Amino acid sequence: MALFTIANVLCRTFFGTSIAFAEEISKFLILFVTFIGSSYAVTEARHIRMSAIYDMQSDSVRKFLMCLITLGTSLLMAALTYWAIDYVQVIAKLNSRSASLNIPLYLVYLSFPIGLGLTSIKYFLAFLKNLTSKDIHLSVKEKEHRKAGAQT
Repeated sequence: MALFTIANVLCRTFFGTSIAFAEEISKFLILFVTFIGSSYAVTEARHIRMSAIYDMQSDSVRKFLMCLITLGTSLLMAALTYWAIDYVQVIAKLNSRSASLNIPLYLVYLSFPIGLGLTSIKYFLAFLKNLTSKDIHLSVKEKEHRKAGAQT
């Protein structure tokens, strides 16, 4: 992605012309990385968390909140997956194609429902892990690690 963008900037700067497909490929790769990468971020517990109030709670309250958060987020991602499928179907019916590469856009936009669906599954698995384990899990792979001096 970076190579395409850098090459395009260099061509514009030194030759006065752009590489026609470089910007398009860069945009497509950003979509793939964003939507497919969200599932990976959940697996590794690298997603953004707003946890100030959560961190002040006792273990039992945090366990309940984590179950609520993972289930709620899973359901939200499932709803977004459903709407993304509808969106991709509309794009496919319109037979929209990319400007430079003439790729059917629905193929690129399939990263939306795939990434959101995988993210929903990962959050649901984290919910199940929290239900079946005595520990608090941020994801299927990652347990919560309490900081020294944190309330218990």
